[in-house]
Amino acid sequence: MNGITKELLKASIKYLIAFIPLLVALFFIHQNSKLEREIKSLNGELSVNQLLNKVTQSAITLHYQVSLDNIKAKQLEDSEHVKVKTVIKTVLKDNECANTAVPDDVVSELRKYKRGIDSRSASADTTATNS
Repeated sequence: MNGITKELLKASIKYLIAFIPLLVALFFIHQNSKLEREIKSLNGELSVNQLLNKVTQSAITLHYQVSLDNIKAKQLEDSEHVKVKTVIKTVLKDNECANTAVPDDVVSELRKYKRGIDSRSASADTTATNS
């Protein structure tokens, strides 16, 4: 090899060595921008998941509260039923008529009459609510 070729080869190697840090920097900049896009995407997914989690927790809490309210209402209803039954037994304790069996037909008619009253009061309640 002659001297010019050697000098050109040395200069080329110097330029190549000088561009290596620049190429490395460009590679890291490109990787960084990809990572930033991925972070934005993941943050968006995280926000959606957090919202879904909050909505789910609210629904579970609401369901739990409704269930507790229903249990309390049932317990209160049972307690009231026992109290009313006790009062009726106490009031009618010595009543001769109270100890007489009522015919099944009479009981059936009284139940029908009660259902009619219940259905009329229920329909009156819904029309009053809808007005």
